[in-house]
Amino acid sequence: MFSKPGPLGRISGRWLLLGALLGLAPTASAQTTLAADICAAPEDLAEVRVDGLSRGTYSLRRAGEGLWLQTEALQAGEERYGQAQVTCDGLAFTQLNPVLAAQYDAERQTLAFQARLDLLPVYTVTVSDAQAAPAASQNLPLYALEYSLEAHRLPSSVLEQRGRLQGTYANGPFSARVGVTETSSSTRELELLPSAAARYQLNRDAHIEAGWNIQPLLAGGVGGFSGLQAQVTGSAVRRTDDFTVALPQPGTVTLISGGVLLGRWSFGAGRAVFRQLPLTGSAGAIVAIISDASGQREISAAYSFPAALLPAGSYHALGEAGRLGTLPYAGAQLSYGLTPALTLDAQAQVKAGVTSGALAVTMANQNHTLTVGLAHNSPDQGTAATVAYGGRLSSAAGLGIKAQIPLGNVQATRGEAALGYDLGGVATAVGVGYDPQQAGWYGRVQASGDLSETVRLSGAARLSERGRQVSLTLGYKPSEQWTAVVSAAAGPSGPEVRAATTYLPTPDQRVSLAYGSGVLYGAYQQRGTVEVNAGAGSNGQIDLGVEGALVYANDRVYASAARSSEVSVLLETGIPNLSIYVAGAFQGRTDAQGALVFSVSSGQPVDLRVDVQALPIEISVKDAHLLLPSPESRAVKVDWRENFEQARIVNFQTPTGAEASYAAVSLGTGEEYDLDAFGTGLLPRTGQVQSGRLRLQDGSSCAVTISPQADTVRCSADPSGTDLPAD
Repeated sequence: MFSKPGPLGRISGRWLLLGALLGLAPTASAQTTLAADICAAPEDLAEVRVDGLSRGTYSLRRAGEGLWLQTEALQAGEERYGQAQVTCDGLAFTQLNPVLAAQYDAERQTLAFQARLDLLPVYTVTVSDAQAAPAASQNLPLYALEYSLEAHRLPSSVLEQRGRLQGTYANGPFSARVGVTETSSSTRELELLPSAAARYQLNRDAHIEAGWNIQPLLAGGVGGFSGLQAQVTGSAVRRTDDFTVALPQPGTVTLISGGVLLGRWSFGAGRAVFRQLPLTGSAGAIVAIISDASGQREISAAYSFPAALLPAGSYHALGEAGRLGTLPYAGAQLSYGLTPALTLDAQAQVKAGVTSGALAVTMANQNHTLTVGLAHNSPDQGTAATVAYGGRLSSAAGLGIKAQIPLGNVQATRGEAALGYDLGGVATAVGVGYDPQQAGWYGRVQASGDLSETVRLSGAARLSERGRQVSLTLGYKPSEQWTAVVSAAAGPSGPEVRAATTYLPTPDQRVSLAYGSGVLYGAYQQRGTVEVNAGAGSNGQIDLGVEGALVYANDRVYASAARSSEVSVLLETGIPNLSIYVAGAFQGRTDAQGALVFSVSSGQPVDLRVDVQALPIEISVKDAHLLLPSPESRAVKVDWRENFEQARIVNFQTPTGAEASYAAVSLGTGEEYDLDAFGTGLLPRTGQVQSGRLRLQDGSSCAVTISPQADTVRCSADPSGTDLPAD
C-alpha cells in the first residue's frame, strides 16, 4: 500500500522539477554556443591520412586547440577517435580525440595521425569448426574404366608385361569394382588374377567393404585377401585458446589452420580475438590473411604436438576377416588417445591358427617421447618387450634409445643409443648398438650441413665386427625444379660411386638420370589424363608404361588419371588448361570444357587450390582456395564456375588502321574499358555481338561493333562500325 503525498511533498516535487529544468538550461545553451563557435571557424579541405594511408579529402574546422573533422572521415570501429559532435551547414563534425596527436599541415592541407588500438573495440569470435564453402559438392553417379599396361625388357633380354583393367561404379555411399590383372613374360605363361569388391560408406568416418582378391589392410605376404574389411575413426579436435589479429583499419580476416580454411570475417578497425580455433594435424600454423586499405599481409603462429600422440578421445580402428590366399585369416588394429599425453596402440592377427599381436603405450610431450610395449610371436624373436625413447636434452642436443628384449632369450637382446648435436648448422650424430643377428657390436657417426643455399654435404661412417663402411654425399638444388646428388662409398665390397639428377620442367612432367653400379639409366614421366612412363638403361633395360581412366558422369565421358584414392571428384571450372591442386599436391589440368576428374581420400576435407601466379592475364579469380567438407558420397560433383571470369584480349584501331593508343571503349551495357599504348584491352568474353563507342585520345569518337571471335576491331565513322578478323 502506498500513501498519497501531502501538500509539502507536492511543493517539494515542483521545486525539484524546476531545479532540474534550470540546471539543463545552461548545458543546452553551452552546446549551442559551442556549435556556433565551431561553425564560425574557418573551414578547410584537408586530405586525411591514417597510418600514412589517404582516406580522401574532408572538411576540417579549427577552433582553439581543437580539430573538428567531418565525421564521415572516420570508419567503422573508430568512434572513440572522436568526442563531441556538432553540425554545420548540414555536415556533421566530430572533435578529434587529443590522444591521437593529429597533425595538420596547412601548407599541404593534410591531416595525419596514427591508429591507436587502445581506442578501438575488441571483436570476439568463437570458431567451432572449419567453415566449408556453401557451394558444396553434390552426389554424382559415376562409371569408370581404369587401365594400365607395363612392358619391360630386362638386361637378360627377357620380356615381361603386366596389364590391368578395372571397372568401377559409384553412387551415393555405395561403390563397387570388378577388375582383372594379367602378367606374362617370354619365359612364363599368361596368368590372370580377377578381383571384385563392394563398399558402403556408413558415414564420413566409417565404412565396410567385402572383397575378393583385394589388398589386405594389415597382413603382408603373397596372395590376395578375400573377406570383410571395416574401418572407423573418431576424431577429437585440439583447440587453441586465443589468437588475436590487430586491425588498424577496417578489413577482412581469412583464417587458415594447418592448411585448412576456417573461414572469413569482416571487421571494423580494432582487434579481432578468435577463440577455440581447431588445430589440424600434429604440426602446422595458424595463418591470418588480413586484407584492408593498406593491401594484404599475413601473421602466423606455429603449433606442434608430439606426432606419436592422438588427441585425447580420438581413435582409429580397423579389422578384416576372411582368407589370405588359401589360409584363414583375421586381423584388427586400434589406436586410442587415452589422455593428451598418452596413446594406446594394439594389434592382433590370426593366420592359419597362428596368433600374433602387439601392445604399446606412448607417453610424450614437446621434448620427450617414450614408448613401451610387448610383441607376441614377432617374426624373428618370439615374444619380446620393446622400448624406445627420443628426447631433446637441450636446444642443440638430442638422445635416442631403442631396444628389443626377447623374454625367452635375453641374450638375443638388440638395441642402440644415439646422440645428436647441432654444431652451428652442422647436424651430427654418434651411435653405438648391438645386434647379435647382424654384426654384433657396431658404431656409427654422421654429419651433414649446408655449404651454401644450394649445396649440401653429408658424410657417414660405420664400424662393426664385419668391417667398415664410409660414404660421402653432395647434394645440389639450384631451384625447386632441379635437384642433383652425387655420392661415393667405400666398404667391404669395394668403392662405389652413384649419381642422380631430376628436373621438373612443369608440375606434370619429370625427367631423371641416374648412374650406379656401372649403369646409366634415364627416365621420363608425364602425368595427366594419361600417365606415361618411359625409361632405358645402358645395360639394355627398357621400361614403358601407360595408365589412365575413362569416366562417364554428368552425361559425358571424361579422360582422367587413374584413381589413387577412394572418392572421385568431378570439378567444373569453365576454364580450360587450369592447374588444380588438392592439399598442395598437383592433380592435373582441366580439359577443353574446363573440367577435371580426380580422386581424394575419404574422411578428409577437400582443400582445392589454383595457382594464381600461373593464370593467364585474361583469367580472373575471386578466390584461389575452396574448402569442401569430407564427401559422404563415393563420387561428387563440384561446380566452381562462378569463381572464375574469362576475358579476351582485343586490339582496337582507328578508322585509318592505326593503333588506338590510350583510348577507351564504352559498351552499350554502360561498361567502359581503358586501352594501353598499343590499343589493346581486356573485354569480357561473350557469345553475342557487342556495340559501343571508341573514344580516342584526341577526344574524338567512333562506333565499334565487336563480334564474339574478333580479336582486332577497327572503328568507323559509320554507326555500324566494322571489325577485322584475326590474322
